[in-house]
Amino acid sequence: MRTDWRELEAFAFAMQRRLVEKEADPKKRGKSWLSMSIIELEEELRHQVLQLGYAFRQDNRELIRKKAVDVANYCMMIYDNLGR
Repeated sequence: MRTDWRELEAFAFAMQRRLVEKEADPKKRGKSWLSMSIIELEEELRHQVLQLGYAFRQDNRELIRKKAVDVANYCMMIYDNLGR
């Protein structure tokens, strides 16, 4: 059984870094997944998946990684929202 998950740790760190980045964005002030409905989160997730697809079509590795993290963050938000 694996005990070292460096890839997961790096991905989780990227997720956290992206959340901090978004939190500092003036356009996002006052908007939190904690106050969003599950439907709003689902719509945002769909939007992020579309952006990820665009990044793939552009063959932009940096953008693909960024959008993969955004998708994962919305999945986390949905998971958290349903646990409350």
